[in-house]
Parts: sequence; structure tokens; C-alpha cells
Amino acid sequence: MKGRNQLLVGFSGSFENLTVVQGPGEDIYIKGKITQMTNPRTPEQTKVRDRFKNCTGRASALRPFLNDHFARISDKASPYASFISRNMNRVDPQGIADLALETQYDYYTWGDLPKIPLTLDAVNSAPDGPDDYALVVNFSSQVSAQNQQASDWVHVLVFNDESFDWTVQATQYTRGMGTVEATVGRPVSGLNLVIPFLISQDGQLVETRTPFAYLDSSNTLTLIS
Repeated sequence: MKGRNQLLVGFSGSFENLTVVQGPGEDIYIKGKITQMTNPRTPEQTKVRDRFKNCTGRASALRPFLNDHFARISDKASPYASFISRNMNRVDPQGIADLALETQYDYYTWGDLPKIPLTLDAVNSAPDGPDDYALVVNFSSQVSAQNQQASDWVHVLVFNDESFDWTVQATQYTRGMGTVEATVGRPVSGLNLVIPFLISQDGQLVETRTPFAYLDSSNTLTLIS
């Protein structure tokens, strides 16, 4: 099958019995392997399809963000395709018990800036009224790698795992301050995943990050281990 589905542009890889390859120009080819499966909608197959659909949906919503904050897996792969590939290959979709839970452990930024441990300042983090949560996160201000700088900016991505709405807070906090404060809005439904990450002042280097915590509709913050 050949087509130009924009969801697949720049993507290549194999999942279960499907292989997606890019041909000359913008042509996208989907190849299927011959199987003896009598029921194409087994629970295992459904998990794979649901996981892939969820990854492509998030990648589509986050495309502008990914273009600046998610490194390509190859010269031919877009940040969009790289997001799908890295997260689809992170776990076996057939072994996933809870699709929504799995999104909490996926990568939302990917880069070469060394990752630093984050800790919640529980004393100063609390609900700020009924619809917001004041979040304070601490981290080491010590620079331990050549490409780390005390001037690296701290940003916070907030992504809703149900609606796929998202915002980025470009805070005025830097690596040298050792802390960051951010306000996270309470979601009407779903979970607001909170992903703090560092980015160099020139915007060329970024940390590889998974969500740090999530805020639910009751305005309760839960750390993700």
C-alpha cells in the first residue's frame, strides 16, 4: 500500500507484522508480513495498535515542540518519527497492562545535555487555589560535564494525556539557581504530566526527559517513580 499520510511522513520501522518505509520523494510504503493469524484482533494485537495510535496522536499534537526538543534517530527521520520510534521500541506493546500508565514513562524530550536528578520541594509545593498547583523542584546546581552550563534554562512541559493539550513554561530559572518554581493548571479530565527539562541558552542542547509527576482533576500532585 502506498500513500502520503502526513502522520507517517519521515517515519520508518517495524511493529508486529507491519513495516513502514519511505520510498523516492515523499512516498510512504506499508508492507505486511503473511501470517497464519485467524483472529486479527486478539488482545495482543489490539494492544499494539492502541499503543501505536496513542504514540502517533501524541506526536502529532506535540510536533512543534518535538521539532525543537527531540533529537532525530537518523538524518532521514523527523523528530515526530523519532518520538514514535523511541517510545514504541521502549517496551513490548503486548506486555502493556495500562496504556495510559505507560505514557507516564515515555520520553518527551531527547538530547545530549546530561540529565540531572530532580527532587520535589514538598514543603513549598502545594495547591494554589482550586485550579492551580504551585510546584517547586530542586536539582543540583553543580556543573559536572563539559556541555553543562550554569546558565542553562529550566523549562517545564505540561502535557495532558487525554486531550493531548500542552503548554511550555519558559521559566526564568537557570541551572545555577538549583531550583525552579512553576504553576501547573488542574486538568478538567485526564492527567497533566509535568516534564521539567534543561535547555542550553542557544537552544541547541536539551536533556532527555520522561515525566516527573502528574496532576489529576482533584488538584493532587503525584510523583512518578
